[in-house]
Amino acid sequence: MLSLVGRGQAVTCNGQTRRDFLQVGALGAIGLSLPALMAAKAAGAIDESKDDRACIMIFNLGAPSQLD
Repeated sequence: MLSLVGRGQAVTCNGQTRRDFLQVGALGAIGLSLPALMAAKAAGAIDESKDDRACIMIFNLGAPSQLD
């Protein structure tokens, strides 16, 4: 996930990319919300009996256009 090896991308002065900042921010968000999720699961507030059968996956090679 968080890679410290050079990738040939544009980097900031200290060697971090925008993707690195997003990955660290996502890890922080998961870390903050995980205890609440586990507490709700232990209290029985989350119904796990649902059987999800469909998933929509959108794969963008690169990034969306800046003109949109």
